[in-house]
Amino acid sequence: MRTYGSHLDFAINYIIIPSKLASVGGGFRYLEHVTDAYVEAYGHSMAEAFDYSARGLVNLMFDIEKAKGQIPIEIKLEEDDISHLLYSWLEKVLLIVLVEGLVMSKFAVSISLKSSYKLEAYSKADSIDLIKHNYKTEVKGITYHAMELIQKVNLVKIRYIADL
Repeated sequence: MRTYGSHLDFAINYIIIPSKLASVGGGFRYLEHVTDAYVEAYGHSMAEAFDYSARGLVNLMFDIEKAKGQIPIEIKLEEDDISHLLYSWLEKVLLIVLVEGLVMSKFAVSISLKSSYKLEAYSKADSIDLIKHNYKTEVKGITYHAMELIQKVNLVKIRYIADL
């Protein structure tokens, strides 16, 4: 198992899920943006929304439906606030894809708050195969610009911009 600690017109399959479906489960979709990818993820809990935020990120680059996952991945992060945790989470997922050459499709995420926010996540990854995983576009990084975490009763919404 690989364990990771805290760090340091394009072709996207648009997944449009109306917000009325949020009561059924989590998901992600891509919002309008002129030059970059504007991702909205949501779930019943912060952990579920983080899961879908990472799925939305990986799906920008590859078809996550084709990733079956044979290589176990563990990610542990700790930050002082939830927005920094979100940024670190997305950055870590992106680095695993870009540096390790792995594509992940589902994440089991848990988030706790004691003296700081702690995230533990598990996934299974495939080594990237550009044809099998249907390479789409390059993501250069995650930005804090327009990053939002919105908590409502039984719904957590995350929005962020991925620099393409």
